[in-house]
Amino acid sequence: MRIPNQSTPGRLIKQAREAKHWTQRQVADAVGVTPGFIAKVEANESLPGYERCIKLADVLGIVPDSLWTEVERVRSELRLRRFRTRGAALPRFAATSVDYPADVVPLEKTDMSTAYRHLQTALADSALRQTLLKTLEVFARAARRDAGQGTSKGRIKNRKVRG
Repeated sequence: MRIPNQSTPGRLIKQAREAKHWTQRQVADAVGVTPGFIAKVEANESLPGYERCIKLADVLGIVPDSLWTEVERVRSELRLRRFRTRGAALPRFAATSVDYPADVVPLEKTDMSTAYRHLQTALADSALRQTLLKTLEVFARAARRDAGQGTSKGRIKNRKVRG
């Protein structure tokens, strides 16, 4: 994971550490993590969780809310970028007829679990929600088109959704 290099939590942490004239090891010892973790955060290769953000802010004299806000902003940007990258092929897919190759197989249970987790994450983020809904509309249109061709694959059955 590489974080965009604008205003980042890593830069904020590094500036605060250098202002105190501390080494990464000193910060790591004070926070209870490895120096490698501090190095990854400062290099924008990793993001700290909430508890570590609070500890880092306390140790370095950073306002906790400002550090956590930056972490969440970057996380949101990364999620959006991942979602857009993964969904980039969908418009091309939707514009073509849906002829499934013979080697298409149903998703495994682990794939479904992963997809469900991504779906939960996307729905929780208001910026991703609209993109996700448009993507689902594309899938629904493709499925209806396939069902209209009289094939057994992709046929949609009307079922009541239980809430």
